[in-house]
Amino acid sequence: MKEQSTGRSFISLSFASILVKIMSLLYVPIIIRILGDEGYGIYLASYDIFSLIYVITNSGMQIAISKQIAEFVAINESQNILKAFQIGNRILFIIGFVGSIVLFLIAKPISSLIGSERAYLGILFLSPTIFFTSILAGYRGLFQGISNMTPIALSQVLEQICNIFISIFCASMLVNNSLELGAAGGTVGTTVGAIIAIIFLCMTMRKQRILYNLNISVPYLNCELERRESDSTKDIIFTFFKYGIPVILTSGIQYVGAVIDLALVKNRLMFAGFDYSTGDILYGLLGKYKTLIYVPLAIIAALSAAVIPSLVKSVVLKDRNNLFKKIRFALKTSLSISIPSCVGLALLSRPIYLILFSTEYSSGYTLMLYGSSLVVFMSIVQIQTTILQGLNKFYSVFTSLFIGVLLKLLSNYFLVGIPSININGAIIGSIVGFLVPMIINGILIKKYIGFKGMGLINSIKPFISSIVMGIFIIIFYKFNSFLFMNNNSIIIKYLTFGLVVIFGCIVYFVFIVVLRYFNKEDLEFIPSSIIRIIPKKIMSKFFN
Repeated sequence: MKEQSTGRSFISLSFASILVKIMSLLYVPIIIRILGDEGYGIYLASYDIFSLIYVITNSGMQIAISKQIAEFVAINESQNILKAFQIGNRILFIIGFVGSIVLFLIAKPISSLIGSERAYLGILFLSPTIFFTSILAGYRGLFQGISNMTPIALSQVLEQICNIFISIFCASMLVNNSLELGAAGGTVGTTVGAIIAIIFLCMTMRKQRILYNLNISVPYLNCELERRESDSTKDIIFTFFKYGIPVILTSGIQYVGAVIDLALVKNRLMFAGFDYSTGDILYGLLGKYKTLIYVPLAIIAALSAAVIPSLVKSVVLKDRNNLFKKIRFALKTSLSISIPSCVGLALLSRPIYLILFSTEYSSGYTLMLYGSSLVVFMSIVQIQTTILQGLNKFYSVFTSLFIGVLLKLLSNYFLVGIPSININGAIIGSIVGFLVPMIINGILIKKYIGFKGMGLINSIKPFISSIVMGIFIIIFYKFNSFLFMNNNSIIIKYLTFGLVVIFGCIVYFVFIVVLRYFNKEDLEFIPSSIIRIIPKKIMSKFFN
């Protein structure tokens, strides 16, 4: 198998993830203008409930299917790859159908339980989505397992485009009837987007003759397969649940925590003296913060998804040297993205909010100013989780994240109820909730495989580069603000902000290269088409 498949996969998913998140950022201010901060708070509450059921029905099985298929690819067993995909699809069909029915039936009581009765219609509208996203998870699990990430990337973009346009249309049509119905209309595109993504992946499978080719080889990996005696259905199902259940528990505990947090934060805001509508508005501000935080994290998620099949192969073949190389690359890439993102989001928090949410809805930028460090902690934990899952240490991941969620809830309970802190307490709780698991996971990885590269040493060069980038960003932004201070054109504001971001990225890239953060060993994981673009003089001078 070509090791550069990891790099190609990462690049494909990264571009798609960035595009999807940019579209999400453009979508959020539009939906806020349609629904207002109060309606957006209702909209977010319905999505928090949906996300919990989605994770329980989807996340574990997709990872289980991709991991099981990656293992069969590593030992060249064609019949088991197809069998695993077919069995996984049947299981997901049943799980998705049951999940949709359950969400439909509990919509009313659960919305009351979390103190967001007005989210009832949104939860109801989202119930069919569970079924279609479950089917979609099966197909994406197959493509991820054979390291063919391009169709997954394209399906994500198509899904998001449909989601945005249909959700905006439905929200704008229904909001005139009631705020609750408008918030529910904003969820319709999620279902339609999932259906479109399924159709696209089915067409891709037929066009590329994926199922036929898997009887012979995996063309994306240059891997010839052999027809051997297939594993029993019982064994494959057992493996699915062995991998899937702990992943469901791991993801589920975070979303259960988010749902409890939703009720907890709102109740504590009431305790602090805020009325019900103000509570929805403050929760909406927290939602804006989360939306922005997840933009750089989408790239880390793409890296995690791309690395999983490669890690699994190294673990199955007991190739310790390559395993360590892949872990180092994943960790270094994660830090090189998250640290400058943290600095950039903090320094530009106010202009980001003003541009995306307008002056009327820009309040809450201080959440980003003080909470941008969460990007670093979440990105490291995400990579650590991928490493531990690749090592089959699923319950270790669950334990560390469970401790993190528990600490987050306790922190939120005490801090959000203090009037002077209020919603800012949720930011502090989130930081604590990821900082502690990050420390625990680092200790566990060192214990299991002796890898000692999880320390602060990897963050020094990205941190220095980010500080330099931050200084240049402040100077450049102040200069542009002075230059155009009498021009209130929205086009000028967008253009100025875009130039500042591009300039900051260039400065950061130059310094990270000059400081020789990446070396030639890391270049093994970068596609050769990109390496060819880098001048040989730079390669010889700046890559150790």
